[in-house]
Amino acid sequence: VLGAIADLAESVPFDDPVLSASVFLLSLFVIRTALIFGREALTAYASGKVLFDIKTGVMQRLSGAKYEFFVDSQQGALIYSTITAPHSVALLLLRAPQLAAEVLRSVAIMAVLFFVSPQLTLVLAVLGVGYYGLVHSLSKRVSYVIGRGKLDARTQEAIITNEFLNGIRQIVSFRAARHWVDRFVHEN
Repeated sequence: VLGAIADLAESVPFDDPVLSASVFLLSLFVIRTALIFGREALTAYASGKVLFDIKTGVMQRLSGAKYEFFVDSQQGALIYSTITAPHSVALLLLRAPQLAAEVLRSVAIMAVLFFVSPQLTLVLAVLGVGYYGLVHSLSKRVSYVIGRGKLDARTQEAIITNEFLNGIRQIVSFRAARHWVDRFVHEN
């Protein structure tokens, strides 16, 4: 494996072997970062799609329910099943396989590193913790902006759901459920 990596590093067109190795490693880092970014973007899209489908399905089922269902149900339970519960389902469906893959990958890497060099494993673990700290501090700034947007959207979603449930008698009487489902879909 190391011989193959050395051969690949030598294929970088520079006379200086240190410069060739540095450019090769930088190239690997850029490719890895792009792949991670792509995976995260795909995960975010899939999570949003699953969440949207679940919430829209619940809202459509509510809009087609008989008035007696709303009389017999607690409003808080209906709001929970429309807004909060779908987040838990989407999170479980999307994060469990990712977590299992990450744990297996980490265990395999640590085992290989430990057998190669226990001292190197310790150094890399310290560097990994430092890298995590740096990424964590930088991502806080971005996460706040994204979180604020999600909070605003979920607030509007809760308002629409609450208005829908409070006015269900009039909505059923005037057959206006489609309008409320469309508003809910727009906020998602």
